[in-house]
Amino acid sequence: MPTVDFRGDDKPALDYIRKNGYASYSSIKLVRDCEAPNRFFSSPATEFGKELHSRLLENTILKKFPLEIEKQLDAMLLKLRSDIVVQRLLKGAKTETQFKQSLLGVMVLGYIDIDNKDIADLKTTSLKNKKTFIASMDFLQAALYLAIRKKKNFYYVGINKEPPYPLMIFNVQEYPDRLKEAQDELKRLLKYIKSKL
Repeated sequence: MPTVDFRGDDKPALDYIRKNGYASYSSIKLVRDCEAPNRFFSSPATEFGKELHSRLLENTILKKFPLEIEKQLDAMLLKLRSDIVVQRLLKGAKTETQFKQSLLGVMVLGYIDIDNKDIADLKTTSLKNKKTFIASMDFLQAALYLAIRKKKNFYYVGINKEPPYPLMIFNVQEYPDRLKEAQDELKRLLKYIKSKL
């Protein structure tokens, strides 16, 4: 897992946070990785993921796609809705909930996909097995959302974009070392961001 390294150029990310008046998971990650924000980034993959989120979490169709992609979305939604863990996470949950509050002296804003007794984040992925999916996840997001909501359990719900659309679901608590590392990293990053604002 990456550690906090402030030797690169984090100025564009810090300027972005300063201008907006808040940090988000994405902007905190940009500071960590010394990357510049790209407000205009959009791709077919991000549009597809956004549509799947909207249809599953809000029962809202944002955009109609060609028939083949509509069939793909329907099959993925069926797979998600029929999974017992996803059903449990969604039962009575608030979805796409916004938070904006101070955390360790930094105003933080974000959206939680599934906010219930447990928290969950939906990810579309090209990865095909759970082990690779778990290895690819950045626990910094989980650390942030758990700290904001003061909850114990955070699930990543991954679904592959190709038939048979395998699901890869796990609770970050199953990886306590990675979670603790991300929690410590979050504290260091927020302290650093606060010192630069």
